[in-house]
Amino acid sequence: MNENCTALNGNPVALDAVTTSPARSSLLFAIDMAESSLNMECRLWQMVQFGKDSVTGEMILGEVLRIHVRDEFYRDGVVDGKSLRAVGRMGWAFYTRTTDLF
Repeated sequence: MNENCTALNGNPVALDAVTTSPARSSLLFAIDMAESSLNMECRLWQMVQFGKDSVTGEMILGEVLRIHVRDEFYRDGVVDGKSLRAVGRMGWAFYTRTTDLF
């Protein structure tokens, strides 16, 4: 995951620099990661910029068009979030685990 989130000299599709295999998205002209347990196809909805001076940021909001989940993570027709053990990107180099479900 860290390799896939690295800045690659302005080239966001530099798959040869990471150790994942490309997979075709079904709706968009985008590349999924074949090894991923879950892939989402999203369309940009809005970019919200905030802050001022040297402390700024942006929040990117997307419309989820399709979600691809490996069959092994379904339980009775529903995705089992606990077994998926997803990791979320929080920003910059920070991530979060989704193992504390309540």
